[in-house]
Amino acid sequence: MIRTPTFTLAQVVQWTGGELAGDGALALIGVCTLDRPSPQGLGFLVHRELPRGFDPASIGALITLPEARVDHPSRILHPEPRSAFARVLSQLVAREPALLSQYEPSFLAAEPVETRIHPTAVVSSSAQLEPGVVVGPLCVVEDGAEIGAGTVLSAQVFVGRDARIGSLCYLFPGVRVLARVRLGDGVVVGANTVVGGEGFGFVSDQTGHHKIPHLGSVSVESQVELGALCAVDRGVVDDTQIGQGSKLDNLVQLGHNVRLGKNNLVAAQTGLSGGARTGEWCVFGGQVGVGGHLTIGDRVTAGGQAGIMGDVEPGKTVSGYPAVDHHRSIRAYAALLRLPELIGRIRKLERRLEELGKGKG
Repeated sequence: MIRTPTFTLAQVVQWTGGELAGDGALALIGVCTLDRPSPQGLGFLVHRELPRGFDPASIGALITLPEARVDHPSRILHPEPRSAFARVLSQLVAREPALLSQYEPSFLAAEPVETRIHPTAVVSSSAQLEPGVVVGPLCVVEDGAEIGAGTVLSAQVFVGRDARIGSLCYLFPGVRVLARVRLGDGVVVGANTVVGGEGFGFVSDQTGHHKIPHLGSVSVESQVELGALCAVDRGVVDDTQIGQGSKLDNLVQLGHNVRLGKNNLVAAQTGLSGGARTGEWCVFGGQVGVGGHLTIGDRVTAGGQAGIMGDVEPGKTVSGYPAVDHHRSIRAYAALLRLPELIGRIRKLERRLEELGKGKG
């Protein structure tokens, strides 16, 4: 259990908009999971029933679906328990910022604090730092860079020439923001991610492979989060773009001139080849591959390891390799699993036909 400031079940109702089923005055002192419950903790259940063998008395309170068949005296009924639990966590962090120990306190401050530059950091005299910027140990900020109020550069962050970083951003250790890259407000970049590296572009002839110069950069809109060890390549002429509110998991690759729409979710080890475009509210499962210069419509969902080799219409759910309609992919996979049985039956039929043919002779 993660211990937090004490809160009541009635407060959880206020924070989530859920329906109270129990004593609103019940005091809780932490949040927990069903794997490690606590008699004084709050957890959530996304299914209609508790796991087999789970003791309801082992947990203080639960956020559940309204229709859940759960025998527990202290519940919050909500149509989206996971979302409600996230709101609770946000409220607890707002009350006690130190709970979010991976961030500097200044990242969460309502007002910018005094600018702080570590003695080992190297900051160009032509760089512009607004109030409240924190520059950590061994950071480098090059000529012409601009960093907005309240932004935190943790240890060993590199900000290239003429890059622009908005306000209240947080860059984890080892991040590289290369020349002319633009990050909007509230952007979070995970450890060792590179934004604005050279794209993978070559022209080939009989003498070899010749690199295409990449003169563009990368434009990241506000409230985007990039996980650890991501690579977002700069464009050839125009910029690579990431739309507002999109979230990338660890180890995601965006090739040159990709245009990722607003509010996309991209899971780990997914790669979008150069020039691919996505609409808004798309979801890409882990290890999805998207071919170059393809267009993915709004609200498309791609299952894990899908290989997208053609344009996808808005609203579609695709899976498999090559990616097709999800239901069609499931049927094809089910048929594939039956192949050994079908091959056996065919061989029996062939032997039978052979026997019948010999009998006729």
